[in-house]
Amino acid sequence: MNNFLIQGVSMTVWQVVEFDLTDYAVRVHREKFGQPTAAATAPASYSLMGEHTDHYGGMVLTGLSHLRLAVAISPRKDTSINVHEVFVDPQTQTPHTQQWHSNLSNITQISAAQADKNTADRLCGVIFTMTQRQLLSRDTTGFDITILGTIPHDEGLGYRAAVDVATALAVARNIEDTDSAPTKAKIADVCFQAANTYSEVPASRSRYSTIMRGHGSAINVINYADGSITQASHPVGAATQTAGFFLVPRTKDTAALCEQAVAQRNAFIEQATRAFGAETLFLLPEAPSRVIDWLRAVHEVNGHDGMPSIADASNWLSFLHQETQDVIQAAQAIRSRRHTELFPLLERSQFNTQQLYGLTNIDTALHAFARQHNALSARSLSAGVSGAILAIVSENNAEEFLDACDAKDAIIIPLSAGEAASIHFKE
Repeated sequence: MNNFLIQGVSMTVWQVVEFDLTDYAVRVHREKFGQPTAAATAPASYSLMGEHTDHYGGMVLTGLSHLRLAVAISPRKDTSINVHEVFVDPQTQTPHTQQWHSNLSNITQISAAQADKNTADRLCGVIFTMTQRQLLSRDTTGFDITILGTIPHDEGLGYRAAVDVATALAVARNIEDTDSAPTKAKIADVCFQAANTYSEVPASRSRYSTIMRGHGSAINVINYADGSITQASHPVGAATQTAGFFLVPRTKDTAALCEQAVAQRNAFIEQATRAFGAETLFLLPEAPSRVIDWLRAVHEVNGHDGMPSIADASNWLSFLHQETQDVIQAAQAIRSRRHTELFPLLERSQFNTQQLYGLTNIDTALHAFARQHNALSARSLSAGVSGAILAIVSENNAEEFLDACDAKDAIIIPLSAGEAASIHFKE
C-alpha cells in the first residue's frame, strides 16, 4: 500500500514520522522508573467493513495502520500499577503526558466506568484477567508502565486495544511461544475479555485478533463461521490507483456518541445466542425469524423491560444478515480484484448502519462531505463509538479532496500499512 502524501497541503494532514518508538519509550521509562525489563509495540487498527457483525458471528474485513504505540514495563515488589502515558503529536513530535495510578489489590473495586477514566485501572483489569486465564502466575506483582504512541485516542483506530495488547505482550514476557498462532489467539481473547469487563465502551473481538494476528500490507478477512483469519490484497494503493484517508473531526462531540446503543445491540445478540444454545446466530438456521418469535415470547412472559421492540430487533437482525452477506461479497470482490464492486458495498454498509442499525453520529456528516467531494466510498470507522471515517478516493482526485478536507477543519491521516503487535525485547 502506498504512502500517499501531498506536498504543500495544510498541516492538518498527519505526516509519517520516522523515529523508533520502542527506543523512545525505553528512554522515557528509564528516566521515569528505571531500566525496563520488557517492551512491546502494537499498531492502530481499523475496520473496512463488518465490525458490527462481530457478536453475530459474521465476517469482518480489517486492516493495520502505520500509527503505533510502544509499552515498556518493569515489575515492582508491591501490587501498585503506575502508568506514564505519552501521546506524541506526529506533526510536531511534541509529547503530551498523563500519570495514572492503581493497585491490583483493589481489582474487585474497579468498575468499568472507572477503568474508562484511568488507564492504570484498565491495565489492572488486563493483568488480573491474564492471571485468571493462566497467562500470568497468581503471585504476579505490580508494574511500572510507560505507554508512548502516535495513535489518536478514541477515534476508531483502536488506541485502547493497542494499549491492552502491547501491555499484555510485555508483562507476559516469560511465555516462550508468544509467536505461535494459539498463543497469539489466546492473548487476543484475554484482552478482549478484559475490555468487555473493564470498559463501558463496546469492544470488538475482530480488532484484538487483527492487532495480534493480522498482516499489515493486506486486508485481513476474519470469518467467525470457522474462526479463520486469512488475507487478501489491499484494495487501496498504487495497484488500484486509489488513496485512503482517515478523517477525524477536530472537535469531539461526546453527547452525539451512541456507545450505549451499540452495547444494547451487542447484548441483545448475545442473549438471543444463549437462548438458542447456538455458537453464533449466523450459524443458526433461519435465525432472524426464530429470534423474533423468541422475542415475542419473552415480551409475553416478562414484558418489554430491557428488551428491544419487535420493530427494532427486526431492523437489527436484517442489518446483521445483510451486512454479513455484503462482507462476504466484498471479500470475494477483493480476492478476485474486482475492486469497482467493493465501493457500492461499502456505501450500502454505511447506509444500512444508519437506517437499519440506527447508529448515527458526526460520521454521517463526514460521510456526506466525502461523497460530495468525489470519494469513491466513505464509511464510519466505528459508528456510534467514533465520529471518524475512512474515505477512499482516486489518486487523480486526492489533492483536490485534501484541500476540501482542510476547509472542513478535519484532521486527515493518510492510510498506510502497519505491522502486527510484537515483543521487542525481554530479559
